[in-house]
Amino acid sequence: MLRVAETADVAAVRQFGEVHIRSHYTPLIGAEAAERQVRRWWNETELAAAAAAGRVVVAEDGGEVAGVGQIGADCVVGELYLEPLHRGQGLGPKLLGTLAARVPDGGLRVEHFAADQRAGAFYEREGFAVERIEAGLGGDPALAVVRRTRGTVRCPHGWRVRETGLACLDDLEVVFPGEPPEAVAVRFAERHAATHHLDRRLFFAVQATAPGLNARLEGVGNYVDGRGLAQFLDRLDFRGWEGEQRWTSADRDVSVAATYRPGGRIELAWTIRPWRQSVFGEWEATVLTSIEAGAEKDELAARLHHFLTAEGFPVDYR
Repeated sequence: MLRVAETADVAAVRQFGEVHIRSHYTPLIGAEAAERQVRRWWNETELAAAAAAGRVVVAEDGGEVAGVGQIGADCVVGELYLEPLHRGQGLGPKLLGTLAARVPDGGLRVEHFAADQRAGAFYEREGFAVERIEAGLGGDPALAVVRRTRGTVRCPHGWRVRETGLACLDDLEVVFPGEPPEAVAVRFAERHAATHHLDRRLFFAVQATAPGLNARLEGVGNYVDGRGLAQFLDRLDFRGWEGEQRWTSADRDVSVAATYRPGGRIELAWTIRPWRQSVFGEWEATVLTSIEAGAEKDELAARLHHFLTAEGFPVDYR
């Protein structure tokens, strides 16, 4: 599972660095330089600040940290490491794609030591070309810093597909209408799937519109919740209930509160916001929509279920 690191994860991420970073770098750049890397980038203060800014992503396996990716405030990926047993399983592109999706348009860059040929080969496969090479400490060629970037390729919906490792799927959309429906709506659209053969994630856009408001959230994923939102809507009782029923995505970027209203209507209060403390900045938008509690609700739940289904996408994995 991939998720943004929180303050409570700092100790585990720091331990990951202590265990893996020193042993990774020592054969490449020497013990002294490897120790500097651990002290400089994998200390509690540095990691806590990066986690608080939403710039650290962790991959977990059985509750243990299996990989870590970190992006700087300058939109440069400087740390992307996997536990050795998890290499070769498509986890690296997932970490990189998740970081890339949080970077302003076309701004993602990466860097690595010249001695780290494994990292260089990985970034080459992911489409990053060498931009420049900067001299290393003391003129040591092993410590030269290779800086890479890659061009922006957009799909018909305007998404950056090359650097995020995604393929544009179709124009399918699901619309929840408000009042009046021509001015107020919440729209799920622009499905994209990861192109790596081991990566079954689906991403899409959510747009909330109302008079004076046009909020759009790109890169919302179903890879943790699956069809949870559709199932939430499907379980709403047409006979009514007291108070609010709520659903929130694992990334907390989309949430909805359902309230039963007289006349057999369901009011849905949708809130969208960027991924927690993302590099895009912080904002939040809420829009109210209303649907009939019986057939209309069931039809929209079924359409959303189909929209969020990851099987059968027309993606060529060859």
